[in-house]
Amino acid sequence: MIEFLKKVITLDDGTKWSICDKTMQDGNIYYLGLKIDENYEVSDESKIFKRVEKNGKVYLTSKLDSNTLKYLVAIFLNNFNNNSDEVVRSINR
Repeated sequence: MIEFLKKVITLDDGTKWSICDKTMQDGNIYYLGLKIDENYEVSDESKIFKRVEKNGKVYLTSKLDSNTLKYLVAIFLNNFNNNSDEVVRSINR
């Protein structure tokens, strides 16, 4: 199930993002982030980040080509739908 605010990251520009989903594709790790405000409330802005390791340090980049973005959006939407189905099933028990 999606756990909001499980991990909050702050980018160099000062924006804060709640990492709410993760996937590994072709050896790369991608995260789905939801922007949060100064009160830690989730906005409707989202971004997909790619994990990049360089010189022993971990960085996140959101610069992805459009085909990769479309592919990842489909994966994260599928994950969301599966999680939503799981929540509905648990409520109906």
